[in-house]
Formats: sequence, C-alpha cells, structure tokens
Amino acid sequence: MPTVLVTGGAGYVGSQSVLHFKELGWRVLVLDNLSTGHHRFAQYSDLFCRADLINLEEVRRAIGIEPLDGIVHCAARSLVPESIREPVLYFRENINGALNLIQAAGPIPIVFSSSAATYGEPSKVPIAEDATAKPVNAYGFSKLAIEQALAFSGEAYGTRSVCLRYFNAAGADPKGRVGEHHAPETHLIPNLIKVAQGQLGSFKQYGADYPTPDGSCVRDFVHTLDIAKAHEAALRYLWGGGSATTLNIGSGTGFSVREVLGVVNELAERPVAVEVCERRKGDPASLVADISKAAQVLGWRPQHSTLKPMIETAWAWHAHP
Repeated sequence: MPTVLVTGGAGYVGSQSVLHFKELGWRVLVLDNLSTGHHRFAQYSDLFCRADLINLEEVRRAIGIEPLDGIVHCAARSLVPESIREPVLYFRENINGALNLIQAAGPIPIVFSSSAATYGEPSKVPIAEDATAKPVNAYGFSKLAIEQALAFSGEAYGTRSVCLRYFNAAGADPKGRVGEHHAPETHLIPNLIKVAQGQLGSFKQYGADYPTPDGSCVRDFVHTLDIAKAHEAALRYLWGGGSATTLNIGSGTGFSVREVLGVVNELAERPVAVEVCERRKGDPASLVADISKAAQVLGWRPQHSTLKPMIETAWAWHAHP
C-alpha cells in the first residue's frame, strides 16, 4: 500500500485527489496551512498536518512523520487578479514554498500541480507542451519557476518529478463530498451557478468581440476527478522508473463562455442575468490543451470532463456545499 503526501489536500483540487487515493486503498497524508483550504476536506485523509510550506522546519517535520512513496504538490496561491496586484506574495509563497518542499523531500518522487498559465497568450491552439512559455502574470510565472527548479534539482540531486499543466479545473466530487469553495470566487462555472441559484446578482462576461464563433472566450475545462486520476497515473509512472516530464491535463476540447452559460441556463430553467463588459487585459481568445502527450506517456485520458455532466456535479455541490 503506497503512502502519499498531498500538499494543499484541504483545497479544491487536492481534496479530490485525497478521496481518489483513499478509494484506491492508499494511505494519504495532507499538509495544508488552511489559508484557503478547509478543515472539513482534510478529514478524508489518514493524517492531517497543519503546516506552512514557507517554514522549512515545519515541512521537514511533516515529511518525516512516516516514510513516503510520493508527494503530490497542489498547495499554492492561485488567484490571477491577486497575483497581478501582489506579485511578491506569489513569488514568496509559491516559489519559496516549493523550494522548501523539494529540499525536504530528497529522493521522494514529486508530482507538481502546474498550470496552463505558464503559456501566457499562445500563438497556436491547441497548445502542445513544446509551445513557448511566456506567462503574463505572477501566478503563471511562479508555476514556471517551480517547473524549472524541479528540472535543475533533477540534474543536481536526482529529484524525479512530473509537472502537470492543468487547464481549467471544474466540477465537483460526484458523491458531493468536496467541491469548489473559494473566497473570493473568480472562476466561470461557480460564478454562473451562484447567479442562477440566487447567491449573486449578475454575471460579468468580459468581452463579446473575440475571434471565436460566438465572440466569447473559449476555454478547456477538466474535471477534478480526471486531474486526480492524472495524479495517480503520474505517480505510477515515476514508481515505474519514468523520467521527468511536463504534460498538459485538460479535456482537449474548448467551450465558450456562452456555451457554458447555455448549460447553466438549462439547469436553472431560466436565463441567467449577464452583464457584458469590456475585455480584460491578458485574456486570450482561446486556450485549449493538446493532451496527446499525456495519453502517450501516462495512458491517461479524461473520462469525466464532458461539459454538461461536469457542470451538473458543480451545480449539485453549490446547491448544498
């Protein structure tokens, strides 16, 4: 039975991985400082350690509690608008926290939760892993810096890692145990649902004149359970002797803001109030993943990321969070 540590395991993406690993029969430890995570999500782990990654001694104590077979590093600050306002905060907490984890982990394999934000504004869609990485905000920069730190650590110390560049994480646990619960909430699907369920007044659509079929931005949404299964596949790949690599994790299909809105309207059985605003600076027209490398290297393919069923899980979660 493998023993795995999930940093950020009380958060949105990490908690779904904790549940998935437990269902596989693995022993799961969670490290989280609960700055944005939730203690009730951590209850699904075998052992919860409240610790902060920017404190090296706390990280060493958590990793030293018992022998580990792998680490899934999900903990991070992840709000793009906040990263634009407070870039140093993201450099300090995301980058320094990851460096402490790498230092404390030694030879333990690491699966890193990276992001499509590393690409910035792509010149070609779908986006393959060999596309030029030019992040346009501190959040994306911090993720790319950690990828590079893992690469250099692999050369210097033999650190073995897989970096998974998620596109838009979406959905909720199909059994309703965990889901998206951010404050503030900045993501498209939960905000549309909150308007539809009467928790918000209206939804702001930024831009209606993009070069897309309906004029709204196109994004690639991937269910958190598919991300959890990618984490599993990446750990098994490393345990089998796989070398360091970087992979896209998405659905491989793009959906526009208006298409997502259409599904939410259908579930609400009424139109959601939408306020069309000017474009936001740095919002690319389309971000869609080329996921062929993940299929080739890990044998991973999304199984839960069809748009309507994915939104239905989020709808059920937000109705009874």
